[in-house]
Amino acid sequence: AWQQSKLIKAAYWQFLADNQWSTIAEPSNDIVATSMLGIGHSQKIIDAFSGSYHGMSFRAARYEYVTGSGRSQTTHNFVDLRFDLKQTFPLIVLDNKDSDYFTFIDDLPRIPDSQQLQLEGDFNDKYKGSVVPGTEQEVLQVLTPDFMEELMNGALKVDVELEANQLYLIKHGPARWQAAD
Repeated sequence: AWQQSKLIKAAYWQFLADNQWSTIAEPSNDIVATSMLGIGHSQKIIDAFSGSYHGMSFRAARYEYVTGSGRSQTTHNFVDLRFDLKQTFPLIVLDNKDSDYFTFIDDLPRIPDSQQLQLEGDFNDKYKGSVVPGTEQEVLQVLTPDFMEELMNGALKVDVELEANQLYLIKHGPARWQAAD
C-alpha cells in the first residue's frame, strides 16, 4: 500500500507538470462551490491545483466533509472544479440525479428557500434545478436548449453550480486518488 501510494503521488505530480498546472499550497474555500460549504463537519480541501484549460483558468481540489458521528459517521468526498467566466450569472444549482445514487441523499441543492425549476423536455428527469426566488426568468436565458442537451449527453455525472462569474463542476470523488482517476 505504501509503494502504491508513492506511485500514485508521483503520477499526480507528473500529471500536473505535463499540463503545466501548479499546486495551491494554501487553498481557500473559494475553490469549493458555495452549495457545498457549511455541510457536515471536519471539512477539508485536499490536493488543490490551478491552471488553464482551452484558455480558461480554473482551480480544482478534492473536498471532503463528514456527517454523523461514531459508527454512523460517513465521509463524503468530491472533486470540485471551478472555472472563472467572463460573464456574470444568477445563482443556479443543477443536481444531477444520477450522482446521488450511491450516497442515498441529495447532495445538492443547498440554496436556502430555493425555487425548483421546471424545464422543458427530459431535463428534469436527469437534473433537479434550483435558483434564488425571483431569478427564474434570468436563469431561463442561461439554460438554453443547447446547454441543457450538452449537460444531459455528457459522459460525466456531475452537479453544476453557476454563481456570479464562476462555474463549478462537482463530482463524487474517491477518498484518495487512484491509478484509474
